[in-house]
Amino acid sequence: MKRKRIGWVKTFFLFLFFFFFSFPVRVRAETKKSYSIEKVLVTVRLAPNGEARVHEDWKYRFQGNFSYAYRYFLKNNGNYSGRKEPYYLANFRLCEGNFCYLPLEQMEVGRAKGVRPVRRFYVVDEGSRYYLEWFYHALNEEKTFSLDYTIKNAVTLHSNVAE
Repeated sequence: MKRKRIGWVKTFFLFLFFFFFSFPVRVRAETKKSYSIEKVLVTVRLAPNGEARVHEDWKYRFQGNFSYAYRYFLKNNGNYSGRKEPYYLANFRLCEGNFCYLPLEQMEVGRAKGVRPVRRFYVVDEGSRYYLEWFYHALNEEKTFSLDYTIKNAVTLHSNVAE
C-alpha cells in the first residue's frame, strides 16, 4: 500500500513540475527609455580672419539609462550656396555644467565604444564629415551639454566679396 501512495505522490509532483515548466517563461525587462532635446542655443562669433567660433548649449531630458551621444558635422553644405571648399573644424571642447570632458587620446578611441569612459569625448575626421561622440551617465534626469568649436574657414574672403 505504501508503494502506491508514494507512486501517486511522485506522479503528482512530476505532473506539477512539467505543468509549470512546460510553458515558456517570459521575463519582461523594463527597458523603455527615451530622450528629448528641450532647448538648443547656438551662438556664432565671426572673426576678422574668416573663422567662426561656435558655442552650443543642448538641454536633454532623459527617461531611462543613457551613457553616450554622438553628432555628425558635414564638411560641405551640399553646395546650396555654391561653396566648393569643405569646412575645417577644430578646437572642440565639451562641458557639462562646470566640468569639461577630457578628450580621448587617438589610441584610446578604438576601445571607447566598449568601455564608454564617463566624461570623455573624441572627434574623428571621417573624410566627408566629422564624428563627435561623448560618454556620460544619465538616469531619469536633465543635462545640459555645452559644445565649443571653431570653423577655421567659415567665411571665404575674396577681393570684392566674402562668402
